[in-house]
Amino acid sequence: MVIITFWLILIIVALVFLPPFFINWLIPETDKLFYEEYRKKLNPWVWWMFPAKSWVYAIIWTIMYGLITAAIVTYAISYEDQIVPPVTIADIIPSRDYLAIMSLLFINHIFNLLWSFFFFVKRWVWMCMIDSILLFGTGFAALILMGLDREWTPFGLYFAYVIWSFYAMILSVIWASMLYPVYIEHRKAKRTVVVERYSDQ
Repeated sequence: MVIITFWLILIIVALVFLPPFFINWLIPETDKLFYEEYRKKLNPWVWWMFPAKSWVYAIIWTIMYGLITAAIVTYAISYEDQIVPPVTIADIIPSRDYLAIMSLLFINHIFNLLWSFFFFVKRWVWMCMIDSILLFGTGFAALILMGLDREWTPFGLYFAYVIWSFYAMILSVIWASMLYPVYIEHRKAKRTVVVERYSDQ
């Protein structure tokens, strides 16, 4: 069981903790400046909600991904610890609650990875807002199921992430509602430049 636990931890870390850093590495620095550029166009009364530098989020999300990984690992190990030799086929088949929680955690992580692509690469502010709502919803549902399953260690680890995702959802809603007109004007101006360059050729 120790060998299984080792590989289980390794797989979860590889699938959960490492991909966000790889995606962040793929995003050009010019795209990362998008946040700081558009933040200046927000109404002054909401500035305090948005850190001045985007690297602040990098620190916070590193901590959050650590907590997410720890929560998933502890939940997976707690289920494995319930399996007592001799192992039967019924023991190997996960319970309905386990499958539901792990599925929600997986779906939540996919939404998490998509947000960076929507925001920094495509700059789809409304898609970011929808994604953040789904992000909070799936995370909150997973948290509730962990509580009902009385898995308090992963519940405590995941709780901070759900609180943060709620705050991030509020930021995404504000960002999309306030900056959408500015974003549309930026897209129109960009298209005009492209058309003018094409016509000059």
